[in-house]
Amino acid sequence: MIDEALVDARLTPNHKLERTVKWVLPQSTSIWVAFPQNQQPQKLNRMVKDSLSLSLAQRFARVGSSRDPGSLSMAMQEARQQGYAFMVYPKLIRHENHINSIMEMDEDMERLDQIKQDVVVLTFILMDVTTQRMVDSSIVSISGGYLHIYRQNPSDLIAVASNQYAGLMSP
Repeated sequence: MIDEALVDARLTPNHKLERTVKWVLPQSTSIWVAFPQNQQPQKLNRMVKDSLSLSLAQRFARVGSSRDPGSLSMAMQEARQQGYAFMVYPKLIRHENHINSIMEMDEDMERLDQIKQDVVVLTFILMDVTTQRMVDSSIVSISGGYLHIYRQNPSDLIAVASNQYAGLMSP
């Protein structure tokens, strides 16, 4: 109850995950994680890909990921060549990067009016590599909390959502 009150007051980080379907994949499934090209910021895209790969690798037998960003068709071709059954293609929908850490405040004292929560909205598209069809999509909304200001690693927010997604995908 206290945790919910802190989230409602926007004091602690919050994430919400919505999936279009509710089925799971067997733990023996092989999953390829790719990320889009020409989408800014690339640092955030890599962070999402790395976090998602790590979370899925804890639950599935074989998880691989692309080294470089690419289009959906390039990613699908790479997954097929590597012999993976499914591919997750995370895409950034919205990103608002505000001042939200003590270090950032020290660096930019003129922007103190922009002390707000970071907001990230992603979609995870799950594709069947053999049929090249989308089998599931999820929308992840992540927002930092004002008590999160003392954390220095933004991947903490993404890791929670990635773990939840991987947990919902596995039995």
